[in-house]
Amino acid sequence: MADYVAILKKALGKHGDETPEKRTRIYASVRTMLAKKLEEYSPPPAAEAIATQMRSLEDAIASVERDYAKSLPETDPLAELEHIFSSIDRNKNQPSHTRQPAKAESAWPAPPAAKPESYQPAPPPAAKVEPSWQRATPAPSQPARADTPLPGMDADE
Repeated sequence: MADYVAILKKALGKHGDETPEKRTRIYASVRTMLAKKLEEYSPPPAAEAIATQMRSLEDAIASVERDYAKSLPETDPLAELEHIFSSIDRNKNQPSHTRQPAKAESAWPAPPAAKPESYQPAPPPAAKVEPSWQRATPAPSQPARADTPLPGMDADE
């Protein structure tokens, strides 16, 4: 007998998005695939064997769904709102929720506000100037070529 739980978990893990709709589609495709595989057997298995395999698959699906039900806590947005509102009602008469008295002004005068400086753009970068006592090194000139042919290089020889 096949381990349908492992097969289902592998199929669900392969698809990644494990929403209830996606799981339902995967379960339907696994049911179809199992039915097709059982029909392909030659000689065909007995009806009891087919029913046993299908029951095993359904049990595996129920087991996987129970795992998902355990892992997902039930959150009711209305219950959460009700909790918030009841908390507000409980605490609205508490002294911590009353308006605080106005802050008394200090005896010292406030320091004058600093005057913001106007925007001054940065000066442009200065051109690189070389000192006059340093001379640029001249580029090496081409050596003069002699018009006289070198020995062994004559074309007439």
